[in-house]
Amino acid sequence: AGTMYDAELRSKFQDSQDRIRSMALIHERLYRSENLARVSFGPYLHDLTTHMLQSYSAQDCAVDLKFQVDDIYLDIDTAMPCGLLVSELVSNALKHAFRDGTCGVIGIELCYASDDQYRLSVWDDGVGFPLDFDYQQTSSLGLQLVNGLTSQLGGTIEVGQVNGTRFTIWFPRRVSSSLVEEQ
Repeated sequence: AGTMYDAELRSKFQDSQDRIRSMALIHERLYRSENLARVSFGPYLHDLTTHMLQSYSAQDCAVDLKFQVDDIYLDIDTAMPCGLLVSELVSNALKHAFRDGTCGVIGIELCYASDDQYRLSVWDDGVGFPLDFDYQQTSSLGLQLVNGLTSQLGGTIEVGQVNGTRFTIWFPRRVSSSLVEEQ
């Protein structure tokens, strides 16, 4: 019983490390940027998810990452929850999508969905959720965080399960009075 408990504890510790790393990377990007109010989100997502993939590399199988990210700058109040969202969804895919040594792909997309909205998608081509799974009524802390962070962004979420799992989140583009977002 101790070994199973140790593995579960190690997994929870890894999740906490990933959440902290996600926040630390946002701050690191801010301090290195010319504008301390905004983060170039594409390079941040690449750094974040590449690090996560390395930390899960004890798995027997390689997982490929595919990025399709527009040149988007986010303010810190949007970048932080958005980064944590991606971290939770990628972590979830790494833990659950590829079982029994199967390999796969995790995709991350962030684009302008309209003049006033972004669209964020995190998908995988893994096994998918069980048919009766309700991501809004779950005991999983990670998915509870996903729902809470989506609300924090003022967004809406949709989950699709064709050839794997796809979480798509639409959230408003914010322009503060002291910051004009560049196109």
